[in-house]
Amino acid sequence: MYLMALIPLEPNAEQIAMFSALGFCIVMVVLICLSSVTSLIGKAFVTADKIKEGAKNKAQEAKPAKATANVSDEHKMVISAAVASVMSESDSAELLAVISAAAAVALEEEEVRVVSFRPIELNYSRYGREQIFSSQNYVPVKNR
Repeated sequence: MYLMALIPLEPNAEQIAMFSALGFCIVMVVLICLSSVTSLIGKAFVTADKIKEGAKNKAQEAKPAKATANVSDEHKMVISAAVASVMSESDSAELLAVISAAAAVALEEEEVRVVSFRPIELNYSRYGREQIFSSQNYVPVKNR
C-alpha cells in the first residue's frame, strides 16, 4: 500500500533511479546485518568449543583416563598382526612381552597382564577380502 504511494503511475527516469537505489541500499543493509549476526554466532560456537576443550584437558590432567575393556575384534587383529609380523614363532617369551607392551599402549594403561594369546594366521589377503565384502554388503551371485 505504501509503495504504491511512493511510485506514481507514470514515473520518470529520476524516480525510477531513486527507487532502485533505495531498494538496493535496503537489501545491502539487510545482507550486512545477516552476515554480521551469522559471524557472531560462529565465533560464539568456536569460543564455546575452546572452553569445553580446555575444561576437558584439565579434567584429563587431573584424573588419568580409565581404558574401557571393550576392544574391538579389528583392533585386536591389527595389534596381533603387527606383533606377528615382527616376531618369529620361536620367540614366545619375547612375543608375550611385545603383546603386553602393545596392549598397554592401546589401552593406555601402565600395566597389562596377558592371560592368554593364540598365534594368528598370516593370511592377510583373506582377511582383507572379508573386510571388503563385509563393508559393501557383498552378496555373491550364482552364474546360471
